[in-house]
Amino acid sequence: MVAQRDGLGEQEAAQHVEDVALLAAAARAEQEALVDPPPLVTEARARFLRRGALARMWMQDVFEPAHTAASIPDDDPMLVKALASPLHVRPQLYKLCQLIAVPSGFDDDRDGLLAKAKDPQWQETARARIEPVAERMSRYLRTDDPQACRLMAKLTRFEDKDDQGVALRVETKAFDLDACGQRNDDGSCAEPAWAQEWVERVRPHTEPGFVPLFASRFGYHFVFVVEVLEPASKDDPQTEVSAREAVLTPWRAAQFDDTLAALRKKRAVKVVTNPGEVR
Repeated sequence: MVAQRDGLGEQEAAQHVEDVALLAAAARAEQEALVDPPPLVTEARARFLRRGALARMWMQDVFEPAHTAASIPDDDPMLVKALASPLHVRPQLYKLCQLIAVPSGFDDDRDGLLAKAKDPQWQETARARIEPVAERMSRYLRTDDPQACRLMAKLTRFEDKDDQGVALRVETKAFDLDACGQRNDDGSCAEPAWAQEWVERVRPHTEPGFVPLFASRFGYHFVFVVEVLEPASKDDPQTEVSAREAVLTPWRAAQFDDTLAALRKKRAVKVVTNPGEVR
């Protein structure tokens, strides 16, 4: 067959077949003689993985069960600070972000700002500036987007922050709508912290979403309500539970550092060079 295919004589063809068979046998023998390839995981790497697995098992089975939220001491500084934070002990708070247009150049002049904001010409200019920006934000922001406030801030980057006497900015904050800005000697509230026309427009909106563009004595506002946090009393057991859960991770981290420091000290190598001398 080889002779016929390649146009060779019978003897030449036989030699050719023998040569090919010898080459194939040599290749097979070479493959079979190869040393086993090195393992995918070296011995050092295997030891490292075993140590890591043991550490994770210790964290899960020993350390974490011994360091739960209930384990945090009542006088722990992290817990004390959390229980003093308005994030845990608070009145009703409105978490919101708002696009506002106010007269520019009056940062330290409240009376001047209020006077300018009453100017009909300024109001016309300010409304013409804020309306298209507010419309764009309402088009692109979803009420269920946890990054809505960040996106509002990013969208203002495409706008001139200060133009034609109008300053545009986005602010994000949690507001106590009933906060007092100035009190009388008897402790009663002499002046609310926030403009009441602003409070009246925001308060009815208790679900995530936009408050339609409106004006206050300070300028124009386009408000996005993120959520309304219900009041939390320091005496409410659930308040302490939420505070403990909030500080559990950093408290555990601090306890873990202390545990490692103690283990290192316990297993430190002491070198004695002379009787009575320890290094």
